[in-house]
Amino acid sequence: MKQKLLACDVDGTLIQSHEQFISQEDLNAIKKFREAGHLFTLCTGRTLIWILPLLEKFEIQTDGLILCNGSMLYKTNPNSLLDTTELENNSIPNKIGLEILEYFYYLKEYVLYWDDGNTTYEIEDRLLSRVSTIVQENYSIHINIKEALKLTANFVTIGVTPMSCSVEDAEQVKKIVSEKWGDHVDTFRNQYFIDVAPKNSSKGSGIKNFQSYLSNNVDIYGVGDSFNDLPMFETVGKSNAFLMANGETSLASYTSNTVKTVAECIDIILSQ
Repeated sequence: MKQKLLACDVDGTLIQSHEQFISQEDLNAIKKFREAGHLFTLCTGRTLIWILPLLEKFEIQTDGLILCNGSMLYKTNPNSLLDTTELENNSIPNKIGLEILEYFYYLKEYVLYWDDGNTTYEIEDRLLSRVSTIVQENYSIHINIKEALKLTANFVTIGVTPMSCSVEDAEQVKKIVSEKWGDHVDTFRNQYFIDVAPKNSSKGSGIKNFQSYLSNNVDIYGVGDSFNDLPMFETVGKSNAFLMANGETSLASYTSNTVKTVAECIDIILSQ
């Protein structure tokens, strides 16, 4: 039997609610998948700071982490949930990141948050009204724009979200970033969130790079729900791509399978 690798999106896929909840059905399926000798990785726009609490809370055993839309890769120890070994780490130059923050701050219609690899920050007067933080409570530091523009570290990821929570407005953000800073960064839309990543990063490139660290040749599958998952779908191929039933319907042409849960996805893969 050839070994299989499942790259799994997090928000909208493994987590389908604002309560940061993962179902026991999905957790049992991940365990069954790995016990059958296969590999499981999370493949997400989130950073390590946003992922480690999930691994610990839900005791998720993974074989790797493909983070920040492919710009950061980690090998993980399934027997020690928080034991990670960095494989790759790419970043957005400080100057470019500050330009993006300053530009969208003064448009006054956007939520701003970012990570430098050690700390997650949010602009304190640019928070979504329905939540106190766009990430998880206690995992970010709220600062003002003057403090932000004095930071000297590079950026692992930058998030720009329209306060309208509109997909159309998010697409406009993506267009602006691509036109102004496209030589330095790549942009991805996940629902109405825009992820700004280091240039030449994507979930697809992250999967390919992660595969290069494996000793065995594996069949790769991917499951996701939004347009930042498209490079993943294209990399694994249509027959191995799974779209969540709650996902964006226009992605259906890139996948051969629609599932309601990660557990359903795993059951199909194991039956092949």
